[in-house]
Amino acid sequence: MAEIMGLGTTHAPTLWKLPEEMTSSLRRTLAGKNLAAHMRDPRNWPEGMRVEWADDCGTAAGREYNRRCFAATRELRARLDAFKPDLVIIYGDDQYENFVEDIVPPFCIYIVDEMHSLPYAAGPASPKPRPNVWNEPGDASFKHNGNSRAGRYLINYLRDQEIHMPYAYRLRYQNGLAHSFINTLLFLDPDRKGFDYPVVPIHINCYGGDLIRQRGGTKAPTDVDEEPDPSAPSAAACFDIGRAIGRAMAASPWRTAIIGSASWGHGFLTEKNHWL
Repeated sequence: MAEIMGLGTTHAPTLWKLPEEMTSSLRRTLAGKNLAAHMRDPRNWPEGMRVEWADDCGTAAGREYNRRCFAATRELRARLDAFKPDLVIIYGDDQYENFVEDIVPPFCIYIVDEMHSLPYAAGPASPKPRPNVWNEPGDASFKHNGNSRAGRYLINYLRDQEIHMPYAYRLRYQNGLAHSFINTLLFLDPDRKGFDYPVVPIHINCYGGDLIRQRGGTKAPTDVDEEPDPSAPSAAACFDIGRAIGRAMAASPWRTAIIGSASWGHGFLTEKNHWL
């Protein structure tokens, strides 16, 4: 039986922003038209939020956030290197990047051998290149190896378990990997020593119908028809898929690290908090 290691980390884009830019999404929400008037006043915010906002719009808190988070990702990378995996599976979501109006699968496994990504280039969430804590240029390109054999094996194994998984042979997004995957890889290589482990990205549509209506969070919410847009796959479905993938990799020839990648939260999808 092959060995499996599990890790979890964030893909929150705020982590690679400059400290003074970490609250840019919050400032954009504050300036938008969807926020209730009383929520524009920091005195009405939770105490912890007020403390971090302080009198510098969160810049000092951003520096501490950066320090703590990269200390954590360095520890994760050390554990990954000590495990010496043959393969790294990353679970992540796609926020109006590779999957848009023409198809939005609940899950998708990539069958690719090489991936090229431009994480700082202009894209759906930003009309221009974005500065970052590494001072890397907007056209910085990152190459990561995939493993098409492992992708095909995994899909075939799941098929034999009557789990028919969507799959893709290429990245459609102009910037390559969706940010949940490329950010995870950037954060696990904070000192830029390279990341040579073959990666199999597995997409999960965690947004559901909000993905298209809000264009991945780049547009304001719109009225919903009486018949709502399709939801994200249920927690039970995700659990069953994850358990089946665990069985597949345990029966495989590959020593596998499985990484769950997530953001801290997607408040801009939460109407009861005025998308704050």
